[in-house]
Amino acid sequence: VKVVYTPLRSCQAMMHVLLHGQHISGGPFFLEIAEHRIASFSVLGVESVVMKGEKSKFELKLEMSGHVTNLPKLDVSFLDKDGALATDFEIEVAHKSIEEDNFFVVTYIPSAIGVFTLHVSVDGIDAKDGPYQISVKNLPNKVDPKLSKLFGAIPTKVGVERQFSVILLNSKGHPVDMDSYFS
Repeated sequence: VKVVYTPLRSCQAMMHVLLHGQHISGGPFFLEIAEHRIASFSVLGVESVVMKGEKSKFELKLEMSGHVTNLPKLDVSFLDKDGALATDFEIEVAHKSIEEDNFFVVTYIPSAIGVFTLHVSVDGIDAKDGPYQISVKNLPNKVDPKLSKLFGAIPTKVGVERQFSVILLNSKGHPVDMDSYFS
């Protein structure tokens, strides 16, 4: 005897399995059919420093209980330093299943520099180790060593301190923002 069923909604039910008009041993069976529940989830690979305009990503690994009929609701949001929703992020979410594990891959591209707070929740439950602080920095300008200049006296005698300055220039001959390059 093989019994196959597909629950269409959450419910409690009594299942009768009969063989020649008689309940099989142990029957009838009482069933509790529930929608998926998030047993736990982990946020993996959140970087604390990312570059403006560059694609970054992290993953959520979900462990679910119950019969899974639809995917849970995932909420990913970035807040600015004042706690307002930051609209400077392009966010894309993809779902993938590997055997019994469910993963969401969240890819984002920040378009503003600053410090932001990343909030992640699944079915209204916040990540245990969140929220996460993300610092978005400017991409460093590429320095052209052939165009960079050294100014001032170079120390020539042992024990004599001399000062000098360096100006770093990019390939177009423009000065490089030192703070973004050496942050």
